[in-house]
Amino acid sequence: MFSSLSQKSSLLCAALASSSLAFSIPFRREILPRKTAHSVTATKQAATSVDTLSGFDNVANERYIGDITVGGTAFEVILDTGSNDLWVDTAGVSLDYFYNTSVAGEINYGIDGQYSFAEGFILQTNVTFSNYTVDQVFINALNVSATGVLLPGVSGLLGLGPPTQQSVASSQLQLGSSAFSGLTVLENIFLRNTDIPPQITIYMSRNTGTGEIDGGEFTIGEALPEYAQIADTPQLPAIDSPLGPLWTIQFDGLVINGQTYQQTGVGSTNFTASLDSGTPTAFIDSYFYDRIYGSNPNSIPCDTQINVSLIISGQEFPIHPIDLTIPESGTSVSNAICSAAMYSLPNSPGMFLLGDTFLRNVYTLHNFNNYSQVGDPLPYTQLLSVTDANAAAIQFPSLNIARLEAFNTSDSSSSATVSGDLAEASSTPSPSSTPNLSELTRNTYIIMGLLGGALLLLIAIAIISIRNHNQTRGYRRVGGGGVDILASDKPYNPQYRD
Repeated sequence: MFSSLSQKSSLLCAALASSSLAFSIPFRREILPRKTAHSVTATKQAATSVDTLSGFDNVANERYIGDITVGGTAFEVILDTGSNDLWVDTAGVSLDYFYNTSVAGEINYGIDGQYSFAEGFILQTNVTFSNYTVDQVFINALNVSATGVLLPGVSGLLGLGPPTQQSVASSQLQLGSSAFSGLTVLENIFLRNTDIPPQITIYMSRNTGTGEIDGGEFTIGEALPEYAQIADTPQLPAIDSPLGPLWTIQFDGLVINGQTYQQTGVGSTNFTASLDSGTPTAFIDSYFYDRIYGSNPNSIPCDTQINVSLIISGQEFPIHPIDLTIPESGTSVSNAICSAAMYSLPNSPGMFLLGDTFLRNVYTLHNFNNYSQVGDPLPYTQLLSVTDANAAAIQFPSLNIARLEAFNTSDSSSSATVSGDLAEASSTPSPSSTPNLSELTRNTYIIMGLLGGALLLLIAIAIISIRNHNQTRGYRRVGGGGVDILASDKPYNPQYRD
């Protein structure tokens, strides 16, 4: 989850914050009032029976958050397809009821957990997410230390990753010989509601300002009627990733400014992409990073239109040019300088971690496929492009001016109204937002915390590169060891435990 050394540093730390690259959302508890503007229960559209999550918000393009009720108390949490655990910081909050398993859980962020953590006892209580209530274990993270960001009013993280044995709660409960189930929130929902398809869909809004706008649409079960054609798109089987429990797929290559690449810099045709809503930007193979951004990735004229598409199952998925760069702090509208909105992964041929920079350009469906053990049908992802390359090229100049004006205004005057709806270059319009004190406070934490996150991420990448240098590059599951870069794909094959 991340941004630029003002906006971009924001994004960068957020990426780190996601559990990709063995990083997830590092948080810090702040004693600030919890936002209560949104209802926790889902709204149902009677005609279509689609459950859409209320309280799904986009904070400055860097956090996509949603409402959840834990033990009768409402919390805002980051929605993260790059991890599996639910943890909340309940300091200062009294839950209506819970059972303490007496098993401790700790989630580490950073290499070997040296930089940040969230830990506490694993509790069980009723949890309501969207329109569904289940008995659920979660980590009561009363001890949280992080160099990243916990936005004011945001109290934890909900993992939405694929079915896997890698959740901390599941592992710790099994080690403690506990009788409690370590299933994730989504696994419990699908287990207890067999009448709905075991899938989630996400449409992510685009936000040019520094405030909070509607996040788009998040559904459990059915797809949105306006995107029903996603059912006809190829099913992309989940494959194992050493980065952790992410929805990881194979793809065919890229098109960069009109040139097609279907081999990596070392001649491999093996491309993998981990899709992580907890990462605001993206980390990509350094070979392609250089071809996208050239020699000066931190000094790009903001009116430069970069055209990038991913080729997935033979189809091009364009990334809107507005998502590929981020204005630098203090830049002016007339002479604006931007930085790359992606980051380089050295020594990682064909490996991509695609966060919100890419995900805003697709409607995403993740299907659990009732996977519970080896031999079951594999979980899969389906993607529907919501960005038209020709329309995006026409929109880019005006969208660029709009974001620069919004960025410059928020940079120069804390009392100015931020245009929050640069947005929908793709489809659904988002309401503009005027920053209040709460939003401005959030932005301050984003900038400060994510700068530190960027630093940690670069350290982590360096360590990963050293570990992999001159080694035989093969698959190894994340778990007891360090983080290894994926060199060859194997079928998604976790052992299921509950």
